[in-house]
Amino acid sequence: MKILALGAHPDDIEIFMFGTLAAYAAQGAKLTFAIATDGAKGGKGDPAALARIRREEAAEAAGLLGVEPR
Repeated sequence: MKILALGAHPDDIEIFMFGTLAAYAAQGAKLTFAIATDGAKGGKGDPAALARIRREEAAEAAGLLGVEPR
């Protein structure tokens, strides 16, 4: 089975779908994470730093399931 998870921001997939995706991964599903924006405007402070932090967090969470976010 192939699963495509779509997120508007780098942390959406982890926050809203991680448990479900982990269950699918445990069953052998091939996961793909697609993120639409860099998340730079999703908080206060330096947008470049926020985008970098969110990208790193998304990559770390996805890595737990063997996925590299796109």
